[in-house]
Parts: sequence; structure tokens; C-alpha cells
Amino acid sequence: LSGDDHTFTDEKVYYKYLLLLSLGVFLIYWLFNRQYTGPAYLSDEIGYLSKAAAFAGYPVDMASSWHGGYSLILSPLFIIFSDPYLIWQAIMIINAILWACSFVILFCLLNKCFPGKNFRSILGTVLICAIYPSWITMSGYAFSTSCFVLFYMLSIIALQKIDISKAWTVLPHSLLAGFLYWIHPTGLAVMVASFLVVFVLSWNKRSFISFVLNSSTIVIMLVVYKFGV
Repeated sequence: LSGDDHTFTDEKVYYKYLLLLSLGVFLIYWLFNRQYTGPAYLSDEIGYLSKAAAFAGYPVDMASSWHGGYSLILSPLFIIFSDPYLIWQAIMIINAILWACSFVILFCLLNKCFPGKNFRSILGTVLICAIYPSWITMSGYAFSTSCFVLFYMLSIIALQKIDISKAWTVLPHSLLAGFLYWIHPTGLAVMVASFLVVFVLSWNKRSFISFVLNSSTIVIMLVVYKFGV
């Protein structure tokens, strides 16, 4: 840290604070929810967990309306562990990791969007978001929210890195935006927003290759999930 505005000039210091932030969020979210020994038997949780078990090879009826993106993330747990209690505790750890990553990305995003803001303002904003009770509570359920937030944040980071003159740079954002639909139906809203934003970017540059590539990739992701997964 240097100067009166406390801006970052040392990468080691920057990454140290990111590490402390991620560890702090992980520990708070995990320790708060490790007391729970299993799901609340809500239709959401049973839908996601049964899909995860089916992806892991168990003979489970997958005739459920709940989307399977989050279940894909959880499915290795059903291969590694056979004890339901261990599977559940591992889910609590994964959820805490997902949230820790989300808030690190938020910190990086705010730091990039508001370069004139001092460190304390950005860190304070992220901490206020991190202690929001609903996020901590959601981490204790097998709900797709934990997964959706992370991939949404990743899609925003990828969106910022799009260079219209290099059409291929749109692909990471397109794949992430498409995967959000795999996680939850509200991903459709992100798809529409992606279409509009990339169209505006392409219109400003009078180059529409990126828009076509973005739109086609997102549609392919949707079709693959609906008729493949």
C-alpha cells in the first residue's frame, strides 16, 4: 500500500489480501453451516442431489425439472464417498469454496471498475456483501445459488475481456453464459443480456462476427443441455 489513497502497488500485497479474503469467507461460511448433518428434504435439494448421484452412475430416476449444472459439480462426491454424511459435509465445503471464489472475483471486479477508489472502500464493500445473511444461509443448502453466483461473476469477468477485433475472445463469456442455463432456468435472462451487450459492442465497432459467434455458442449450449444432458 502506498500514498494517502491506499492504492495497490505491490502484487504480493494484493494477492495476500485476496488470499486472506478468500480464507475468511470460506471459514465463516463453512463453520456456520457444518453443524447441519443433511439436506432439509426440500424439492430443490432432493432434485439436485439425486441428479448428482445419477451423474455419478447410481440408478436414480432423473425425471426432475431441476437443472443439472450444479449437480455436475457435486457428482464427483458421490463417486469418492459412500457415506451420506461425508457427502453432505463435502457439499458444505464446496459451497463455501464457491462463495469464497465469488467474493474474490467481486473484489477484483470492483478494483478494475473503480481504479480511483481506495483499498478500504473496495474491501469494505466486498465484506458487506459477504456477511449478507442470505448468502451465508444459502451456503448451508444444496441449492444452485452458490454455483450460479460464481459462474455469473466469471461471465462478467470474461465479458470485460472481450476484444471485438478478435472474435474468439467472446467464447469464454459465451460458454459461461450458456452454462448458467445448465445451472438454473434464470440463466435465460443472462443469455438475453449477453445477446444485447455483445450486439451493442459489435455495433459500435461495426463488426458482427463476435455477435454471431456469441449468439450461436449460447444457443448451442442451450440445445446441448435440453436435448443432450
